Amino acid sequence: MLNEQDILDQLNIKNNSELCRILNDNLPNTNITIKFKLDHNYYRISGTFCIDSEFWKLKDTLPVKSRNTKGDKNKIKKRKYKLIKARNLRRYNVLCHRGHLIAKQFEPYIEYYDFNFSKNNPDNIYPQWINANLNNLKHSGILGQAYFEDKVINWLEQGDEVLYKVVPIFEEDTKDYPIGNVIIAFKCRNKEEIQNMEDSIERFINYDFDEEDTNKFCVFIPNYLDTDVVVVKKKK
Repeated sequence: MLNEQDILDQLNIKNNSELCRILNDNLPNTNITIKFKLDHNYYRISGTFCIDSEFWKLKDTLPVKSRNTKGDKNKIKKRKYKLIKARNLRRYNVLCHRGHLIAKQFEPYIEYYDFNFSKNNPDNIYPQWINANLNNLKHSGILGQAYFEDKVINWLEQGDEVLYKVVPIFEEDTKDYPIGNVIIAFKCRNKEEIQNMEDSIERFINYDFDEEDTNKFCVFIPNYLDTDVVVVKKKK
């Protein structure tokens, strides 16, 4: 498993402080701090967050009225190629996924019925390395985005409503591939609790670390390839 500095080096980021600055630049009206989760290779985030229209309200099974499948397959391919080239990881091409911001498994729970979950939707798909996408790849202990998505699904199946947000984080010189995704989720026990958040005059939430992730989480999943974990078979 790569360590924190190995990850930052692959992302072309000097240190923890520079990453924190980039996160704050990508999250308008926020003031956050970060802490690396040593055994699982992601960052916990704490600080002040603005509630805005990018929060999704997820709740128990909803009927899907229509399916939007429009997209731009070539744009998705170009983004993937640019990431692989920039990281000089051409031999690992098959390990670069079409990563969803809003996961396909949320389709039965999202209130926006016409949301486009297609793998070719450039508004929702960016290239994402396999260990950043999946959960505990090859029992490595790396908790990718799927780990946190599964946690949200478990909350929903228990009857909770969830405020959910994913923000792709970009460097200044490219918008084709994020250096990672920030994922924020709040489990709301009742409609009044959700309404209180939405109607807040300040429209800010002060978020502290929840070590057990029992009611909320706020994390940064770095978009890197852990070459210590993956093995690519040579072509015969």
